[in-house]
Amino acid sequence: FEVTYVTNNDQQGRVIKQSPSGGSVKKLSDGEKCTVEVTVARRSLPPTMPDLRNMSYTEIAELLRAYDCEANVTEQNHAFVQKGKILATSPAAGEASTHEITLYVSAGWQENNNDTE
Repeated sequence: FEVTYVTNNDQQGRVIKQSPSGGSVKKLSDGEKCTVEVTVARRSLPPTMPDLRNMSYTEIAELLRAYDCEANVTEQNHAFVQKGKILATSPAAGEASTHEITLYVSAGWQENNNDTE
């Protein structure tokens, strides 16, 4: 499959174009592969990335789904931010929005066994 995405809020999530067309029969010779090309509509994004810091992943999961965004999650230890809260995003807040986002999520704090009081 080869998938192409286009912005179309009215048809969001639907295949709006396909090649070869449905019901077509294509005979393949030995070793030949058939590629199905589909065009899928998805919702237009806000022009810039919103600030998601300190929100929990569960708070923004619905937002990501609504915009058909894929999120890669990277956990990082942080001394002052509660586990599960968003530390940063890529693209960063204020930068142009994309459908692929990296979320840097707090893994909480890790105790340092070398600390003494």
